[in-house]
This record gives sequence, structure tokens and C-alpha cells, in this order.
Amino acid sequence: MPLHRISRTAVVVGAVAMSLAAGTPMSSGDTGASIAAHGPRVRAELLADVPATVLLPTGYDSSAERRYPVLYLLHPYRGTETSWLDDAHVAELAGTEDTIVVMPRMPTSGLVVDSANGRCRDESRMIDGLVPAVDAKYRTVADRRDRAVAGVNSSGISAMYLAARHPEVLGIAGAMSAPLDLSLGLGTAGRVGATAFLAAIAGECGNPLGQGLFGAPTDETAWARRNPADLAAQLGDSAVYVSAGNGIPCQIGDLVAPLPVEPGEALVDVASRIFPSEPFPAYSAQSFAQALNRAQVRHTADFGGCGQHTWLDYRRQLAKFLPWMSAAFGKATS
Repeated sequence: MPLHRISRTAVVVGAVAMSLAAGTPMSSGDTGASIAAHGPRVRAELLADVPATVLLPTGYDSSAERRYPVLYLLHPYRGTETSWLDDAHVAELAGTEDTIVVMPRMPTSGLVVDSANGRCRDESRMIDGLVPAVDAKYRTVADRRDRAVAGVNSSGISAMYLAARHPEVLGIAGAMSAPLDLSLGLGTAGRVGATAFLAAIAGECGNPLGQGLFGAPTDETAWARRNPADLAAQLGDSAVYVSAGNGIPCQIGDLVAPLPVEPGEALVDVASRIFPSEPFPAYSAQSFAQALNRAQVRHTADFGGCGQHTWLDYRRQLAKFLPWMSAAFGKATS
């Protein structure tokens, strides 16, 4: 491989790894206390063997006949089913009052994918298990036009991937601060770099020298079935939202928000919080938006604002996405 291709691959690996580590602190693990602190709208569930936090609409218990749309809100790398409650305070955001928000515990990587080598089946757990279980347990509008999936960072990859792979189930998709074109048009070199990053955060699904999560770097067909940018045309009947910041802090206080450093914290985690790495996900997300344009897929893109790769900015982006999602419910192509 030519030296310049190797160096570009190294840049891809480093940038993606840093972007995924940024803004995603480890959970404290005290799920019960976390859920109780957020009031009566929040419930802990085990649905089709998937632990989940469910945020119910205002007045859900008193409106016995009303049915509601559903948002599957996926946690990013190193998150849990309570991350959106604890780190983004989703229960306080406008746009959740009339929606059932399901926050499942998925892989630590945040990647909800059936791996190419068959080791990981998290995509099937969600589509074939969790979604029917939610429809059975709660008063949902069981229609693709009233089911949304969204995420940030690695879970943004999952959200767009799942919507593209299962448009008959999920009709609305949102991805924020997510690297949605993992190979960046670099061919095998880009896939080599992306495969190494996937192995680093989802090693249980494969390794850099094998098939890995998305497939072997030389297997263009396998990657075309999993890389969101390669799946853009499959979103033609869906409502699609994509956003990212520009790497510039929105407020002066954001500069110190990732501090202080915790005792025993790994150096890469310290670096990723002190130097948030939004530009790479933004560049990759824009590459995905270009793929949508080439496929003539209508979508909403927001790349013009400030923002870094932290939970403060994830909350800001989610606050913009939720009203857009509410307006999109019921309107995706049937």
C-alpha cells in the first residue's frame, strides 16, 4: 500500500477513535437510583430480554385509549439505558410530551448491527425482539410512519443503518455528530482504517484481520450492506435528519465542561474530553448527506452551527431534532 494511503488510513483510525471516545463517560451503573430520580414518567423495563428505560408521554396513564408514536433513542459508545436521562436530561426536553421514548441497553460500542461474521446479533435483538415487545407492552402506533430511531456518535451510525436496512419497521431516522461514512470514499484503505476502529470498540464481534463487524476490508459487498453512506438510496421513503457541529464551542463555559479529570482515567479518555473531536464526524456526516443527494433522497441537514463532541452538544442537537421528529410523525411514505 502506498505510504500516502497508509498515512490517510492512520488519520481515519485516530480521528474516529477519538471522536467515539469523546463525550461518552462510563455509566455509574446505579440504574435504579438514576431512573427514580427522573420521576413517574420514567420506567425500567426488560423487553424481549433487553433492559430498557422508557420515558412515557405526559398523561399516559390517564389517557387509556390514546396511542402514541415511539422514538428508539440509542446510547453512544460506553453508554447505557440511562445515559440520555443522566447526561442529556432528555425528560426535560420539549418534544417528548407526546412520544414514548425507549432507551435500550445495547452493546457498549453503541453499534446495533448483525455482524458480518455472525458473532453479534444486536440488530435482530432490536428489530425482531424489542420493537414487537414495545408494541405489545405499550399503547403505540404500530406503524413505520410513527416509529423513529435516533442516536449520536456511534449510535447515530446505528440509527441510520437500522432505518436503511429496515424501512418497513422504522420510517424516521436521526443521526447527530455521527461518522456516517466510515470509509470516506477511500476504498480498501478507508475500510482498513474503519475496520480497525470497529474492532477497537466492538472487539467481541471480530478483529482487524478477520471479517469484523462490517466485513473484511477487502469485501466491498459486505461493507456496502452496512456502511450508512452506501445505504443512502434505501432511505428514499423515510424522513431523514442529520446534523453535526463545527467544532467551535457554543459558549465559553463549554471549554471547561469536559473537566475535571477523574482519578485513574485513561489518557485517551482525558484527551478526548479535553480536545473534543467534532470535525471528523461532521466531515463524515456531510459525506453521507452528499450520498443522500446523489440518491435524490430528501432530508434535513444541519451543519451550520457551533458545537463539539460532548454531551452538552448532544443535548443541544437532540433539542433541535425532537420538534422536527414530532412534525414528521405520520408523514413518511407508507
